[in-house]
Amino acid sequence: MAEEDISDEQVWKAQFEATTDAQWDSLAEIVRQEIAAGDIIFSDR
Repeated sequence: MAEEDISDEQVWKAQFEATTDAQWDSLAEIVRQEIAAGDIIFSDR
């Protein structure tokens, strides 16, 4: 892995780990709404 790739991965990991429960809850609500509206296409169908 290139040095830049490792740095990008470390930044992504830090941002991911800093995601709060409230942010996850908000994201989950958006996904639930999109599923209910039929805006999600499942890849296993």
